[in-house]
Amino acid sequence: MFKDIHLTHTQSLMVKRWLEEIARKKQIKHERILQLPGIKDILNDKRLSPHQKGDKLYNLLYRIRYPVLSGYQDKFKKLANHIYHKTGAKLRLPDPCFECNEIIVEPKEKLPDVKKFKKQIDSLIDWKPILK
Repeated sequence: MFKDIHLTHTQSLMVKRWLEEIARKKQIKHERILQLPGIKDILNDKRLSPHQKGDKLYNLLYRIRYPVLSGYQDKFKKLANHIYHKTGAKLRLPDPCFECNEIIVEPKEKLPDVKKFKKQIDSLIDWKPILK
């Protein structure tokens, strides 16, 4: 499909599917998608290895295909990084598509003071906009 790009079998299937869906949604041909800023840059970047090109292309097409979901994932990642840098705690989602209502919190200490930890987390997060 692409010259000098390495995609895993699964990535290749998803890229083909996303190209079809993006083309249908935007009512443009596949060739036009490959000329979009960002995609063309990846394809022409001589500094990237075939694996790096494949990963970057896969991620960019995912973002184009799922802009809202990508936005939520970015916001969650930013929140998780903020909490990690302030407390050392790691936040993870069991499902990256937000299909369950769970967030996994892994405190830095094995047996944290739960009240202190909750107070620390609550001071860092304004839960109202997140829980809307």
